[in-house]
Amino acid sequence: MTSSPSFSLSAPLAIVTGASSGVGLWTTKALIDQGWTVVMACRDSAKAQQALVELGFGRPAEAIILPLDLSDLDSVKAFVERFRGLNRPLTALVINAAVYKPLLKEPEWSAQGYELSMATNHLGHFLLARLLLEDLKASPASDKRLITLGTVTANSKELGGKIPIPAPADLGDLSGFVKGFKAPITMASGKKFKPGKAYKDSKLCNMITSLELHRRFHDSTGISFSSLYPGCVADTPHFATVSRLSKRSSLGSKRTSLVVMSAKPWPASVLLRSLPIQRSAVLEPIGAGAIARKKMASSSIRSFPIKPVTQPRLCGCGISPASWWA
Repeated sequence: MTSSPSFSLSAPLAIVTGASSGVGLWTTKALIDQGWTVVMACRDSAKAQQALVELGFGRPAEAIILPLDLSDLDSVKAFVERFRGLNRPLTALVINAAVYKPLLKEPEWSAQGYELSMATNHLGHFLLARLLLEDLKASPASDKRLITLGTVTANSKELGGKIPIPAPADLGDLSGFVKGFKAPITMASGKKFKPGKAYKDSKLCNMITSLELHRRFHDSTGISFSSLYPGCVADTPHFATVSRLSKRSSLGSKRTSLVVMSAKPWPASVLLRSLPIQRSAVLEPIGAGAIARKKMASSSIRSFPIKPVTQPRLCGCGISPASWWA
């Protein structure tokens, strides 16, 4: 489904996954405000359209809604075909969507039989990025980007990555992947299923992939591959699924609530600063593995300059990103 056939053919175009809520929705709004056309890649097209209405857009010509279920690899392939049917050059791909289900007692499975968190957050995005890499290469745009929304909880060098709830991200020896990652295997490491850790591991996979994409393709294509973390966003669907958990944990304390933010507009603005639009003196877009850092000053949140990450040191698991690619 598209919101209108009358979009501007001269506007730069970005694909944003998970664009119907949270950071993805506000990124969509900000890009449209900047003159971009945005393909909203969403599982629920009606929800995406309603989100546009609630933002006061109605049915903007600059928003194109295409269905995408990242947990289903066939849906990913169908999405790419629909996008190519638009005959539009791609300037930026924003990998934003994710599922987070830390309260699960038993694993859930994708259409192809993979654990759902890893299937949605990493495997679907991995396939999407690999397929659309050809479109980015072919784009005449001078500044092309593939931006991945990471998480501090997958970086063992950061405080958030050291929190043992339920366990830090750790891919182990990738034996779960080596064995095919089908039931009963639920974790990349091949160990026991932990739903919260499954999310962390999937995001670590995203960030490692960003590093390897940059290493393999930046010099030859000019595409910039970046990963960033805009903060803990409290009004996304992720938090709706963990409200009971938050109530009985330190997440609800005054001390930690200072780093839990709304999706409007700060986290989206951090993501946008990794795209080829208006530049900021505080946050400049850079190469692979960029992580937007934050600090607290009284009750406000400010950001450090983005620091490039050039080595695969995200987890301390000792796995080189190169080992992910044949």
